[in-house]
Amino acid sequence: MTSHPNRHHIKPPPSGSTAEDDRDEACVEALAPHIGRLAARATAAGWSEPEIACALLALSVSEMRAMSGDKAARDTLSAAIMMLDA
Repeated sequence: MTSHPNRHHIKPPPSGSTAEDDRDEACVEALAPHIGRLAARATAAGWSEPEIACALLALSVSEMRAMSGDKAARDTLSAAIMMLDA
């Protein structure tokens, strides 16, 4: 993953990682099983996969805006969109 504008919130690395680690990838790996279980519960409740993905994106964008503001959220989303074109 690429660096993003929300980096000003970085604290010391989580236990088991170092400042040199790719923090974005490590965070994705740490969250993936939890998101997978959450998505499975939502699917079991009757939500479709596209609905779940949109809800997770909406929640993520809201969190980015609340933590870093609209400009940083836009910059992060722009960087993510550029990854689709790569």
